[in-house]
Amino acid sequence: MNMRISIKLCLILMVLSSFLANVSTAFAAERTNPFKKIAESEAVAWLEEIAGSPQKAQELEDIRNHWKDLRTAAFVHLGALGTEASLAAAERIENKAKACTLTPAIVPIGRLIHPCWHVGDGQAYPLAMTEGPDGVTYAVIFSSLLGASDLCLISSRTPDDRASWSRPKIIPGIPCQWIRNPSLKLQENDLLVFSYIQDAPGTRNLMDGTTDNEKPAPALGPQKYKFRIQDVLRDQDGDGWTDSEEIRLGLDPKKNDTDGDGIADSIDCCPGFAAPDGHGADEEALILQKALFATFGLTESRCLLIANPKASKIQIWGYPGPVIYMDEKEWRKTRERGGIFVNWFAKRIGDEAEVTICDYEGPLSAGSQAVYLKKIKGRWTVTKREFGIVS
Repeated sequence: MNMRISIKLCLILMVLSSFLANVSTAFAAERTNPFKKIAESEAVAWLEEIAGSPQKAQELEDIRNHWKDLRTAAFVHLGALGTEASLAAAERIENKAKACTLTPAIVPIGRLIHPCWHVGDGQAYPLAMTEGPDGVTYAVIFSSLLGASDLCLISSRTPDDRASWSRPKIIPGIPCQWIRNPSLKLQENDLLVFSYIQDAPGTRNLMDGTTDNEKPAPALGPQKYKFRIQDVLRDQDGDGWTDSEEIRLGLDPKKNDTDGDGIADSIDCCPGFAAPDGHGADEEALILQKALFATFGLTESRCLLIANPKASKIQIWGYPGPVIYMDEKEWRKTRERGGIFVNWFAKRIGDEAEVTICDYEGPLSAGSQAVYLKKIKGRWTVTKREFGIVS
């Protein structure tokens, strides 16, 4: 009797094991590596959807924080297919990106997107909030969007809605490293009081570029900093950048087109660089523009990029953040921390080209990548991307 029961149990276990194996195989097939799925697809509409929508890329992602790279992979594969339909789809994605503004009125709060493939995204949430008599909630938030550690002001009438907050704008004059117990109060009209305890700075590490001690804060212990909302929001030329932001970027707060190239600073990816005549027909410029769009344009990052002035200077398009040409040493004269420094160079042989793009955030944070292009149907097209070294 026991023998028969044992045999039946064995048979049941074998059937169950086979069933689970089949389910596991089917599940694994359903969860195919998304990069492999993109690389094998010829569905142009689906690829355009992934490349053109952060939300769709995030839905596809089943591995950690690679939705930005999935968008680029889909865009690159459209170029690699090289059909009339796929090239038209890639062009639609480019044209949509070219129309973006660098100074949107509303920016969802939460994720602080980094533009480089080897660096994870940060998080940005209110440090302190207060509500005014008109129903507007003001908050102070930490941000490194413009190449330094800044405290910024944001506002919303519906603060529980993460997508309703205004774009962060720099609050000038507040040291924002090593502070604790922050609070915010609206004292009168548009006068805000930000209270906090200033601690002594700690020792830096190689990620900061040096192990030297930081410069001490102006004062330690309990602090109160008063500022007017109108001073933070002041935008004399009405171009969308506040005066404080323009000063940070080396722009003219009284001119809405600092470089005089006919592109307003608010939509000019390179607001301090005016392209020379004939730039639009320059082959190297066209190649670099395409490669840099594939690299940074689909990340949704609005971080400042500080480009090596010795690299080929071009008018970049499609990146949601500003790009300025400045030497790292020059930048470091007034800022000890922060900055995403980029450099690039191109090699071209006939109708094929390779662009190497490097980025540097600190001694233990740097990376490179190669972007390959071909001239297809008379148009430079990105067809391949490879990751390089990373520190």
